[in-house]
Amino acid sequence: MDYPVYLGVWTNWSRGGQITGSTLTLSHQNGALLTAFIALFVTFTGSRLWRIGCFILHQVLLSKPDHPQDGLYHQRQAILRNTMDEKTSFMSLVRILLAWRRRAHRPFYRLMPIIAFALVITILVTLGSIFSSKISSASGFEVLLRSAGCGVPVGGIPGKVPTMQQVTDIYQPWLADKLTSYTNIAQRCRANTSRAEPCSPFVKSNLPTTIDQDAECPFHERICRSGKGNVKLDTGYLNSQADLGLNSPVDLQFNMRIVTHCAPLNTQSYRKVVYFSPDRPHVEYYYGAQQAGKPLYTYEVEQQSVEELKWQNYSLSFADYRLDTSISLVFNGSERPSESTFSPIDELAQGAGDTALIFLSASGVRYTEPVDDDWFAAHQVSTHNVSLPYATFDNKTMPIYLADEPASALGCKQQYQVCDPTLPPEQGCSQLGGQRDNDFNVRPPVSKRDNVVFWAFSCFSVQAIVKTLKVSSLTSRSRAVGDLQTSLPPKQWQAEVENWHNIALAALQGLRVDSAMGISDTAMLEHFWLGPRTDVEKYLCKNQKIISTAYTNFSMLWLVLVLLIGASITLLEYSLEYLSLWLERRGILKVSTAEWFSNDTLQLQRMAHEELGVGHWQNCIGPRAVPVTEQGELLGVFGGEDAGHPRLVNPNTVGGAFDGCAKIDHRESLDDGFVDMERASTSTSTSASTSPDGSETGSSVTLVEVKGLDGFKSLKTS
Repeated sequence: MDYPVYLGVWTNWSRGGQITGSTLTLSHQNGALLTAFIALFVTFTGSRLWRIGCFILHQVLLSKPDHPQDGLYHQRQAILRNTMDEKTSFMSLVRILLAWRRRAHRPFYRLMPIIAFALVITILVTLGSIFSSKISSASGFEVLLRSAGCGVPVGGIPGKVPTMQQVTDIYQPWLADKLTSYTNIAQRCRANTSRAEPCSPFVKSNLPTTIDQDAECPFHERICRSGKGNVKLDTGYLNSQADLGLNSPVDLQFNMRIVTHCAPLNTQSYRKVVYFSPDRPHVEYYYGAQQAGKPLYTYEVEQQSVEELKWQNYSLSFADYRLDTSISLVFNGSERPSESTFSPIDELAQGAGDTALIFLSASGVRYTEPVDDDWFAAHQVSTHNVSLPYATFDNKTMPIYLADEPASALGCKQQYQVCDPTLPPEQGCSQLGGQRDNDFNVRPPVSKRDNVVFWAFSCFSVQAIVKTLKVSSLTSRSRAVGDLQTSLPPKQWQAEVENWHNIALAALQGLRVDSAMGISDTAMLEHFWLGPRTDVEKYLCKNQKIISTAYTNFSMLWLVLVLLIGASITLLEYSLEYLSLWLERRGILKVSTAEWFSNDTLQLQRMAHEELGVGHWQNCIGPRAVPVTEQGELLGVFGGEDAGHPRLVNPNTVGGAFDGCAKIDHRESLDDGFVDMERASTSTSTSASTSPDGSETGSSVTLVEVKGLDGFKSLKTS
């Protein structure tokens, strides 16, 4: 399902305050691009950090100007000066270590610390690039819903009371559809234990509940079938943000608690058989008079004899369970007759909270085995065996069992509590009571938190679940084949109550999501949908969280920290040469930047050509200086008679024009290995000779006289 999700920066209050909770939500595609950028940025920042380390190492390892050093020293300094990242430096340092291991003095001692440092930086940068994705994964998958149609379902819009026909045709079908979807979510989430994928869009797949399966009777002990072995479900304190997804600061949060305490009820002392006709007995159950028309009984059902039931067969429509409910709502300890369907007797009226009765009628349902459950009890044996026409075994008949009672009653005491999470429970919580005791539809809200409770406190009792879903809410039907009910455990009724409780909790979460999303049903919008009216309600409409893997979240705190730290390191690396030079000139810091600048690749190249005597150079020192020659000047070229030992050669050595390095005998050059053309004088002589065939041939010899340190030397070229 597609949800209208807000894209941008917002505050996730479940992660702290405005700073720690600041979150950026992007589409999955844009999130992948940002994640890739962060990884590249971390790698780039790591290389800048390495350059800073190189500058420091270069200065620490710098020799004195009057102390000549070997080749390993100069190569090491050149690598520290010119390699741009730690991985390249690591490989280059390993290469020179292997090359000088038998030629230089203590090469391992001089290189291994730097190699280890490069390796550490490489590992840290690699891990940083990998774990940079945690900036997004650490923010989870919580996103905000945004919809223009936000609102809450109500029984009627103020000033516009709906008709019973509208309730029947519009509201109840919509509610049944929603509860069916919540039922599916509850069942899916209870069965989902892998958690590889979220089973629902809710911030919590399953709300916590403490279950006591051996609880005492919630009413007077004589009305319960058993004083022990009953079920009590207690959610504890659910937080509006952490559990329901209402994203808000603590002053707008609330805690709520739901307690459901149920027990099968005795029927023998609270029933009476009446005859509306001689052959049609009915059974009336007396747990309190009904409100409508004031009949004295609470529930009435037709009683069928065993003889009638046992002759039902597949030619008749399949029999099914029937569920009916009654509810008594209280406010401030007093019953609310306008919202109640019965007035409970004294045995049921004990204790605070709402009282619900759920009646199960199983007339016509045939059990394949006896049922010892207190609510589904079935022990009446039918002498008429069930025919199984499609059975493959020899015995195609089996005995059946019928319900002990025309109807069984289950009583539940339902209690609710609302708390201020900033205070201890004994100070900030209301008393456990009925739903209306905590409903601001009954009493006006007096604070912002009250307004939040009014907007969000839409609880479904187990009675409301059963009333809306009817027999589809029974898990026992999953074991039924037609009107044949297979074996049921002795505590099946507890499983049913737990299922209703889970559906109610899923509905509690689901209504928050559906409220934030809005609806498209125009009839619901017109008669049963209340939009936000106060600033608090408008705020809540824009701050409902869900879980979605279709989007990517980033922690703005970590994102900004990474960018700021990376930018600071980059700025420091860029300005380090300028800063060091400034400090050196003012004597504040004893550093020597001359060799650092001179070890630059371009400056080393300049010095090589300059020693050949070619080029008139400028920009010979300084931060990021690029040496340049006069316009049109040509530099040395690679040459030499030894192909395995190439050298730079002055192109102006021969006759003012380069004639190939192979024609110059470098072994006859000066002691420093270079020819200074400014100190050389040339003369050319021509001689003639006669060839064997009688023709004359001529040859030209050029003498180059160069004044060296120990006098003149002559080089002859032809």
